[in-house]
Amino acid sequence: AMMRLFREELAETALVSIGHRPGLDAYHDRTLTLVRSAEGARLQVRRRPPPRPPRAGTMVGRGALRRLLGRQSARA
Repeated sequence: AMMRLFREELAETALVSIGHRPGLDAYHDRTLTLVRSAEGARLQVRRRPPPRPPRAGTMVGRGALRRLLGRQSARA
């Protein structure tokens, strides 16, 4: 649910997440892997096609991140 909010609310923003659990790559359109080689470490890039836009009526969380951030700044 959180990654979906990032995709919806921050579509034009580059986010970097670091993780090691299998399955996390399903939430990303690009994966960078540091690979050891005889010449030294190199970065391997794997790209996935961007996710399809959600169908009409499935945008339940639209604006939720904005509302959450607004509440947090009001508390500060």
